[in-house]
Amino acid sequence: MFFIFLIGAAIAQKWAVLIAGSNTFNNYRHQADIATIANMLVKRGYNPQNIINMQYNDLVNDPENIFKGALYHNLDHENMYNESLITHQGNEITAENIYNILKGKAQISLKSTDEDDVLIYYDDHGDVSLLGIPDGNGQPIFALDLQKAIQEMYDKKMFKNLLFVIEACESGSIIPFIKKVPNTVIITASGPSEPSSSAIYDEQLDNFLSNEFTANFLDAIDENPSGTIIDIFQIVLKRISKSTPHIGGTESLYNLPISQFFGINSQNNFRNAIKKRTPANGIMIPQRQTRKFILEKLAKSHKSEAVRQKSSIELLKIAEEREKLLKTMMCIQSNLLTQNCHWDHVNKDENFREIIKYFFTKYGNVSQDDYDLLSPFHQLCYQYSMIQIKHSIDSTI
Repeated sequence: MFFIFLIGAAIAQKWAVLIAGSNTFNNYRHQADIATIANMLVKRGYNPQNIINMQYNDLVNDPENIFKGALYHNLDHENMYNESLITHQGNEITAENIYNILKGKAQISLKSTDEDDVLIYYDDHGDVSLLGIPDGNGQPIFALDLQKAIQEMYDKKMFKNLLFVIEACESGSIIPFIKKVPNTVIITASGPSEPSSSAIYDEQLDNFLSNEFTANFLDAIDENPSGTIIDIFQIVLKRISKSTPHIGGTESLYNLPISQFFGINSQNNFRNAIKKRTPANGIMIPQRQTRKFILEKLAKSHKSEAVRQKSSIELLKIAEEREKLLKTMMCIQSNLLTQNCHWDHVNKDENFREIIKYFFTKYGNVSQDDYDLLSPFHQLCYQYSMIQIKHSIDSTI
């Protein structure tokens, strides 16, 4: 019996799917977070072949990056960029590819078994029941589709325990979906109706290097090597001030060691070998306001006149795009006011997903910073039929 246990323990592995859902230099922090986690996992004993690492990989040679070839996550400027750890990049980062990777259906994807622990870490923008992907890469990620993908993983015996961590605005809205799947725990940076925040502003780079939740979450793991999932969660809950982390899922798993998912730190402390990543009184900005904050700063005070002009033009562009989307949404809602209501509480999640897909097809790309303007579709999908809403979209666009 003891011999059988040893064989099982030897076979069990750790797997990770790391997703940076954005592109462009203004979203620097998302890929910096994910690059740091990938390095962290390797240094804590992960087999690199067991890490699915999805980054757009457009930052290290971006014209705005004055530190070419580098991706920083701390003010000491320790380079976290390791291209060899990136498995998917550019236009490979789509919602459909993410679902297939989780289900083991992609060429490079999870090959985990029911003996293995799986970590999923997502870092980007979000809104109620959806998460972003890089601009230009199609439809967003829907909570309902994530739930179905993870349920399929469970049905196919692709994990023993699964920890899903989400750094995004309104990420708490994803919890009710994922917690339906057995043997899962989900931790989110914010509640269902609040933003998460950018953190660690680098004056040299004119950008944020991380997010408040993730910076503190990784610090807490390193500082508490024997901590459990709930230990780490409670530490982070006390430390951060700009959002309220949430936790859900199979409560019996809350007391699992965090090392089951992040590995064991057998080397010198990975995080604290350098300065603390989150300055005590550093600038922190809600994520969907971060791009505007950075551009305003550049437009006002950058030493280069060309950069100042470019930033001013981009500020006007994003203001125009947001105003256009706002007017479109108001018109769609106004068109429906004369319609009879057809309340549908049963299929609301499916309807919301299909309406957002339809809207994206008709309207075109929507900036992740403007996802909040799409939230009225949740209420519309309660009140009106799919036919009514689609007709209103067609009449508006």
